[in-house]
Amino acid sequence: MFHRASRSAILVWSCLLAAPATAAPKPAPASPDGASEAAAGSRSGALIEQGMQLRREGKDEAALAAFEEASVLAPESVRARVHLAAAHQALGHWLEADALLAELLQQQPDDPYVQRHHATLLRAQEFVGRQLGTLLLAGQPAGALVKVNGRELGTLPLARPARLAVGSYQLEVTLPGYYPLQRPINVAPGSILRESVELAPLPGAAAAAAPASVVAAEPLAPRWLAWTLTGLAAGGALATGVAWGVRNHHASRWNSDACLAPGRVRGEVCPGVRDDGKRAEQLTYVGGLATVLLGAGAALSWTLAEPAAPERADAVAVSCGLTLGAGVCQGSF
Repeated sequence: MFHRASRSAILVWSCLLAAPATAAPKPAPASPDGASEAAAGSRSGALIEQGMQLRREGKDEAALAAFEEASVLAPESVRARVHLAAAHQALGHWLEADALLAELLQQQPDDPYVQRHHATLLRAQEFVGRQLGTLLLAGQPAGALVKVNGRELGTLPLARPARLAVGSYQLEVTLPGYYPLQRPINVAPGSILRESVELAPLPGAAAAAAPASVVAAEPLAPRWLAWTLTGLAAGGALATGVAWGVRNHHASRWNSDACLAPGRVRGEVCPGVRDDGKRAEQLTYVGGLATVLLGAGAALSWTLAEPAAPERADAVAVSCGLTLGAGVCQGSF
C-alpha cells in the first residue's frame, strides 16, 4: 500500500510543475533517424505537458504514466525524469523517487535544468529521505538469498546497503543445504539498521556437499608433551629411588645397636631418626605414584603423537589423550 505525500511536500515541487523547459530544442539532423528522434522528442515534450496538467488536476497516477512514457521516448531528457520523480513522490513511491533524485543530483549536476531547480531537488530529496531507512546486512554463508517481504535484495554479501521505506518487514535469508532464517525488522525514518545473520547447515548437508576423500589423521598429542611427560616420569623415578634409599638408611640405623643404651629407649638415644625415616617413606609412596601416572601419560602421548594410518573423511572417530592438567577427547565425523 502506498501513502500519498503531505500537501507541504507536494508544494515543494510546485515551481517544477509550472516550469517550462529552459534549453532550446536542438535542430534535428537531416536524416531519417534524426527525424525520428525529433518526433520522439516532440512527443515526449507533449507528454510532459500532459502529465503536468494531470498533476494540477490531482490525477497523479495518470500523470505518472505520462511521465514514464515521456522518459522512454526521450531517455536523455532530464526534465522528464525530474517530473517522474515528483510523481513518484506524490504517490508515496519513496524508493523510486529517492533513486531518481539521487541520479539527478549526483550524475547530472551540471545540467541546466538541474542547476536551475537544484535547491528544490535537494529539499525534495531530504523529504523523501525521511520516509526511508537503510539496511546494512552482514553474515554467512556467501550466496544466501536475501528477501524482504518477498522482494529479493540480492545475495550475501550484499553489493550495497538496501534502502527501505519506513515500516515493519519480514527478513528472510535462504540457501539450499541450510536452515532458512526469518526475522522481523523495523525500519525507522532516516535510520541505519544493522543486522547480522548466519545460517546453520542442515544435518548431513556438509558431508553430502563434500565428496569422501582420504585424509591423513593428525596427531592428537604434540611431541613436546610426550617428551615433557617422559622427563617428568624419569625425574619422579629418580626422586623415588633417592627417598627409598634415605628411608632404608634411617631404618637401618634405628634398628642397629647404635640406638641402644642401658636404661634408655631408642628414641632417647637416636632422636628424630624414626621420624625422618617415616617422612622419607611417605615421599617414596608419593613419588612412586607420581612416577606411575607420569609414565602412563608419557606412553599414551607417545602413542597419540605417532603418525596414524590414513582415515576416510566421512568416517566417525573419537580419540582421547592427555595434556598437562587435563584429559582431552577429540572426535571427527
